[in-house]
Amino acid sequence: MESVIPYLLQSSEPSIRFKTRVNILGESPDSASIKKLRKEIRVSPRVMALLSEQGRDGRIPFHPYAKFYGAHWVLAALSDLGYPAGDKALVPLCDQVLGWLTSQEYETRLIRRRKGGPDRRVSPHGVLRSSES
Repeated sequence: MESVIPYLLQSSEPSIRFKTRVNILGESPDSASIKKLRKEIRVSPRVMALLSEQGRDGRIPFHPYAKFYGAHWVLAALSDLGYPAGDKALVPLCDQVLGWLTSQEYETRLIRRRKGGPDRRVSPHGVLRSSES
């Protein structure tokens, strides 16, 4: 394992360096150098590609749950990459997802009613597949 760490720390992808330093080496996510690295993540090519579909209003013009490119999936990927928390530029995406989660469409079409309750396989709930299938 030790031979892999220097390789990971030299990656051109800042999220790999971030995860290595925080998750493997145990550096504090609140340290100045890690905060600086998160700023690098914010402008990385991978993040720019994820956000490339944002319109002038900050929203992504697809259904929020469109697999891998809707706002829900983009926010999940940004979180996984170590995107810095509190970035106001993501508020329109958050609003887009919350609007969908509180919509009639979500209530009637995407939450399948089973035995009087919601199907617990729906990803936005963050709940694992029901064992009652």
